[in-house]
Amino acid sequence: GINAEYGGLETMIRFYFIASLLFGLIVSQTWIIKRGVDSAGNDIENAGTTNINDLESICASITWCAGFNSNGWLKYDVSNQAPASADLYVRQPPPPPAKPFPLDVWPVPAQYTYGTLNQTVVYSSSFFAAVGVRGDILSQALSRYIDYLFPIKSIDDISYKYSADSLVGCDVNVLTADETLQFGFDETYEINIPATGGRANIKANTVYGALRGLETFVQLVSFDWNGVYTVNHLPITIQDAPRYPHRGLLVDSSRHFLPLSTIYKAIDGIAFSKMNTLHWHLVDDQSFPYVSTSFPLLSEKGAWDPRRAVYSPQDIQNVIKYAQYRGVRVMPEFDMPAHTASWAVGYPFLRGSGLCGFDPTLDSTYSFIDTFFAEITKVFPEKYIHLGGDELDFACWNSSQITSWMKSHNIASFNQLETYFETKILALAAKYNASVMVWQDVFNNGVVLAPETVVDVWRGADYTTLKQVTSAGYRATMSGFWYLDHLTDSWDTFYSQDIDLSGLSPEQEKLVMGGEACMWAEWVDENNFEPRVFPRASAVAEVLWSPVSYPKIPSYDFAARRLHKFKCRLNRRGINVEPVGVTFGVSFCDPL
Repeated sequence: GINAEYGGLETMIRFYFIASLLFGLIVSQTWIIKRGVDSAGNDIENAGTTNINDLESICASITWCAGFNSNGWLKYDVSNQAPASADLYVRQPPPPPAKPFPLDVWPVPAQYTYGTLNQTVVYSSSFFAAVGVRGDILSQALSRYIDYLFPIKSIDDISYKYSADSLVGCDVNVLTADETLQFGFDETYEINIPATGGRANIKANTVYGALRGLETFVQLVSFDWNGVYTVNHLPITIQDAPRYPHRGLLVDSSRHFLPLSTIYKAIDGIAFSKMNTLHWHLVDDQSFPYVSTSFPLLSEKGAWDPRRAVYSPQDIQNVIKYAQYRGVRVMPEFDMPAHTASWAVGYPFLRGSGLCGFDPTLDSTYSFIDTFFAEITKVFPEKYIHLGGDELDFACWNSSQITSWMKSHNIASFNQLETYFETKILALAAKYNASVMVWQDVFNNGVVLAPETVVDVWRGADYTTLKQVTSAGYRATMSGFWYLDHLTDSWDTFYSQDIDLSGLSPEQEKLVMGGEACMWAEWVDENNFEPRVFPRASAVAEVLWSPVSYPKIPSYDFAARRLHKFKCRLNRRGINVEPVGVTFGVSFCDPL
């Protein structure tokens, strides 16, 4: 079944049939099968199947897919062939040649155009100019990004052989004074860089969109050792917006205490990667570093060290402000009723007659939580608080006092008791106008949630729960396949994962809010946090920002080259980012 339009290929195919005994070549529909041959490297990804019919369909659906092998590896190029134990399936007619995304930007923007011209950029300490709404957040950002844009500032080190077409500045136009930093805040921006020199322009509805635009702009400019700053592929226009509104990094500061300097580095990396949420898992069984003004014994008794391993009220405010000035929400997590051993060190009555966790039968438990919620909803301006709800071991409640109370209150099971507890604490959160995020366990156990609740699906690629959550009308995020504490998984493992919306209705798709990369801290502290998080979290950031129409493929090699340059930028900005990997053909970072 080969169409006549293949022309000269038909002669080649006949030859393949004649020579099949000698060379093991067979033609099947639009695929040339080469037995015992493979194409080394040039992989797009493993399709997760070895069914040939499925592989043909998958490859045919990908613009750049040139073929695949019988082990399930999709290829963007099949030219580098050699004997192998696999069979190679070559697509006919061949697709257009795979080309890397030409702009050294991470993550890839939503929409863009570019040309073929290059132009020099004139160093100036006032290169960025605010021409719209002004404010302290923007003012400080312009100062930071001048340093990022021009790492060399000495006149002796910079060539001034510029032309009339050189780029001399960039106007930053923020259209509104809205600095609200809540779930779903506006991060859209536009960039226009002319080929004829003069001034570029960044336009955004909010200062946070301007921050994202500044990051993209700086990545477009390169420095060479002839002392020249250059921007390539002019003219450039970009209209950018995130694919998902919630793009977070979970930071666990309980299992190992993380000093403020590490928290600040995490926020920097979040912002540079165009994530927008610090999910701060402040406390857990192991320690309680949050200093509560209402219940000071929580940290005095529950922290690793009540003086050196705690976050004071001023520390928390400093983190919140630092994050806001970089367009990052700070969403605290206070997991309950499980993961609360450190709470009970200072306030043993919270455990009550239970063996572990909070005692859900005591009024004093809810009075305590009520007061605590009153405090944290004032401390954290973020509307959402994460209340955990995961990994509850019902054996914790299997005491005679609790089971007797259950019987007297017509509660027949521990599942019903959990519902009782969660219903009461969700009502307390609502009392203080807080919206809640929970781990999927709460939903899976049948708790009825408030309409604005976000359910975090964390148990792997649990699409059954995702469908159930969104079918029930709740919003959802996914984090299960982006667990950074899986230390042997490299960045491309996380990059290959995406949220599959294919089984959802259009209404359900709108309820999927994004996802998170999670750095649980069993094996990290301040000494290895940065290289263990970055660039792997940055890989997740592109998945969650860039449009689904942009193929993360045709090649991880192409993505690796961009990610390597991004890694080098973060290194220069003071973040200790681990290598992308020499297997992708990138290794060395210029000092600048």
